[in-house]
Amino acid sequence: MLNRNYNLTFKRFVYWPPQFNNKSTILNLPSGKKCFVFMGKRDCDGKLEPVLCFIDRSGNKLMWLNREEVHQFDKLINRIESYFDLFKDK
Repeated sequence: MLNRNYNLTFKRFVYWPPQFNNKSTILNLPSGKKCFVFMGKRDCDGKLEPVLCFIDRSGNKLMWLNREEVHQFDKLINRIESYFDLFKDK
């Protein structure tokens, strides 16, 4: 039984989907996915920051990374490539 105070409506994030004038050109990736940069809100204080966003063919967001996360991901690229090579050899 549902609690009467349970709200069945969903919150819509004001910054998703980003407005046309608030995002970069959409880049088509070889897999059919797309990516672009837009101004999203930071988790800690809600201020706007550039965010790299990946979406599927239908425009549904898959993931996004802020500048710090992109730099951390860049540091992991060599290790990730070695994992791909390891599994390719199997």
